[in-house]
Amino acid sequence: MSAGSTTKATKVAPAAAALAGGARLDDNGSGSSAAGGGAFSEKVLEVSGRTFVVRIQRFGNGVFVSVSDGDPRIGSLAASLVTRAGAVPATTTVIPAPSPDVEFFVKMAAEQASTRTCGIAVVSAHMRGGLADMSVSRALLGEVMEMIRYDGKGRD
Repeated sequence: MSAGSTTKATKVAPAAAALAGGARLDDNGSGSSAAGGGAFSEKVLEVSGRTFVVRIQRFGNGVFVSVSDGDPRIGSLAASLVTRAGAVPATTTVIPAPSPDVEFFVKMAAEQASTRTCGIAVVSAHMRGGLADMSVSRALLGEVMEMIRYDGKGRD
């Protein structure tokens, strides 16, 4: 990270909908549904004076990742698929980003998440401003990968 940039993670309770039907939270903020819906994680990060909400929903065959600058919103969307360990991910942009730096971030996050889970990754990023500061992109991408890995289901 560049000088002056900080990363601060705050654990936040998941939305009430995630708790419906017997979902439970563990100490790292992840939850799992009694109905087998997979683990849900949410963190609020402070990076270079900006607040980001990172949400991850795990499934048996992949992951959905949402990164929002400020209030959670759907933004640029990319999907990536890895069919076997060591394979090159197949990635496509579903909703293009208004700036190339955000689109690059979304594709990179989707490819890394699908590679780590050896499955499908759908990544959405809504940014009020761009991601021209690479330290912000690196911090966000690192946190997303850590949240996937920390869940215990990602592959290193």
